[in-house]
Amino acid sequence: MDLVNILQQILNFFWLTLPYIFLGFFIANLIKASPYLDLIGLPMSYIARAAHLPKTCSAIFSFYLLNSYSALGMLSENFREKIISEREVIITVLIAYFPKSINSVTFYLAPVALSVFGLWMGGSIIGIEFLICLGITFVGIIAGRALFEANPGHDLPDAGIASNRTVADTQESDTEKNRYRAGILKLCLIGSLKEFSETAIVLVPTGAIIIFLFNIGVQDSFAYFLQPLLTALNLPASSIMVFVAAFMSQMAAIAATGTVATQEGLTLIQCLLIYVLSRALHLGIGQIKSGFPLNVALFGKSLGFRVSAIDFCMLQGATASMVVLLLIVGGM
Repeated sequence: MDLVNILQQILNFFWLTLPYIFLGFFIANLIKASPYLDLIGLPMSYIARAAHLPKTCSAIFSFYLLNSYSALGMLSENFREKIISEREVIITVLIAYFPKSINSVTFYLAPVALSVFGLWMGGSIIGIEFLICLGITFVGIIAGRALFEANPGHDLPDAGIASNRTVADTQESDTEKNRYRAGILKLCLIGSLKEFSETAIVLVPTGAIIIFLFNIGVQDSFAYFLQPLLTALNLPASSIMVFVAAFMSQMAAIAATGTVATQEGLTLIQCLLIYVLSRALHLGIGQIKSGFPLNVALFGKSLGFRVSAIDFCMLQGATASMVVLLLIVGGM
């Protein structure tokens, strides 16, 4: 057991999450104080409206296009302020798979998959990624429509508020405007620091403990139980190296898949099966190592556990459905 390596993983996890969570809290507070909420959420307003979600969820979906941790911080802030309910939090997390997929495919998956596999096979992997995420998003939209009533004023701008602020602003001097803006920024910063500290107190010890557990042999057990699955799906034994790589990085798993495909002469269906399974393993471990403590810290024990459990089950269910579909297409 390498304690230095474990410490590096823990510090890296906090470095990649805590700053963006604070940023999400701060942006959420700024947006609530701004008359331009409708404009910020415009890119994703149709999805929020289709799921009968409040218009504030449109802005959250838009931020999922940029950074998931910041979007989760915004979602937590809106939940704490009772702007959205527990059910709306769960539905938002499911629907967010679509904007998250746009971010991950554009900046991570597409460059690696296309360079490793080429246009045809790499494009197929990208298509599989979008199909899985769209499937989960579609389930979220259907669930939202079943659970919530439509909001007829969802896309209507707050014209009265905006016009009142415009009239007031014309009557204020520049000094008063700057003083007002500075006061808003100060209040947003203080509120964000308070919420961030409450979140960090839960996230830091929980995340550190789970990362430690995964470094004392838990991942070896996962690899051991995968071997019968590979045999059942007619995948070569060397595929296990892809799943070992998936413990570290999805991009590393894709690169390893390319190596196995070259050595074993894998078909397109076999490569896609390996990708889908390694993706589910990587994201599933990520949900346990970082997603669960993060959700508990952001939404509390009860809702945090439910969000994590539903998110995990939906991901694995979508994976199982895709595996069945690939087996049918491949005639296996």
